Amino acid sequence: NGDVGPNHYVSSVNLVYKIFNKNGTVAAGPFKTSDLFTGLPANDPCRTSNDGDPVVVYDSMADRWHISQFAVPGVTNNFQCVALSVTGDPTGAYYVWSYLYPGQIFNDYPKVGVWPDGYHMTFNQFNNAGTSFLGAGILTQDRQKALVGDPTASAVYTNIATIDPLAGGLLPADVDGLRPPPVGMAEVMSEYRADEFGDPIDGIRYYRWVPNFTTPGSSS
Repeated sequence: NGDVGPNHYVSSVNLVYKIFNKNGTVAAGPFKTSDLFTGLPANDPCRTSNDGDPVVVYDSMADRWHISQFAVPGVTNNFQCVALSVTGDPTGAYYVWSYLYPGQIFNDYPKVGVWPDGYHMTFNQFNNAGTSFLGAGILTQDRQKALVGDPTASAVYTNIATIDPLAGGLLPADVDGLRPPPVGMAEVMSEYRADEFGDPIDGIRYYRWVPNFTTPGSSS
């Protein structure tokens, strides 16, 4: 997967990412995705693990690059590793965060959407053994704090399984281009429903998600 900006295309494949100029020549890389996180403490799983499922998105509203992958150390806890470029140059420096995924859940199949309020990440959730599906989850990073590299930039979590345990495959809306959504418009996420999986009809279900970074319990 990858995304395109004014001057670059950034591609991530399995365990590596690579940066191209718009004319197709290589600007940098390939690098291990875990190389982004060398600034974290030595024992942080995001620094020591390179487990994959990477996602690259370009934030056109701020001219930044958001690169993430999961860290699944094979123990009780799992993590989502997030890097955000300090400038619009994807070959330059990155701010980095390591987020513990709540509930001792395996945060599989991450997808990321850029929205004015946050970087919205969706997951298919499993037990640590990967043998039991636990529904869908959302983890949203505070975009305003992330843009200035604030180490306290939090990530608000909600478990869609409490609404519908069969929900899965959520895709977050993602801003492309230079025109932002209307002020105050909630992030929209969608998922498919199919009679092959026990639903009465084939269709698309939509969720509106409003994280509250000050009082996470007031998110809706």
